[in-house]
Order: sequence, then structure tokens, then C-alpha cells
Amino acid sequence: LAHVPLRVYLVDDHARYRRCVREALAGTAEVAGEAGDAATVLGAAAAVAPRPLADVVLLDVCLPDLDG
Repeated sequence: LAHVPLRVYLVDDHARYRRCVREALAGTAEVAGEAGDAATVLGAAAAVAPRPLADVVLLDVCLPDLDG
């Protein structure tokens, strides 16, 4: 079996935090996408439905437009 990297979608309103997590995941997981607010990630998820957006969504629980 070929190694398939874990796909992670980052959702946090702090760009610096997303960059740090992206760098920490480099070589370990694939960052499938990023969003700084709930509207963006919900739109991205709707665009690919019914397929999953990613294997894991790392979600900030305190976003400016909706809470996690």
C-alpha cells in the first residue's frame, strides 16, 4: 500500500497560528486548505460535498463570525 498523507484543514482567525501549524505539519500531513472564518470553511465544505473537506479539521472554537 502506498502511504497517503493525512489531509488537515486549518481554521483559525490568526494567520500566524495557521502558518505555525502548517510548518509543524510539513512532511507529516498535507494541509488541504485554510480559512480565517467560519463562512469560508463552510463554503469550502459545501463546494466539495458530499466528499469530505479533509480527514481532520483543526478548528478554533472562537472565530469572529461563529464559534467552533
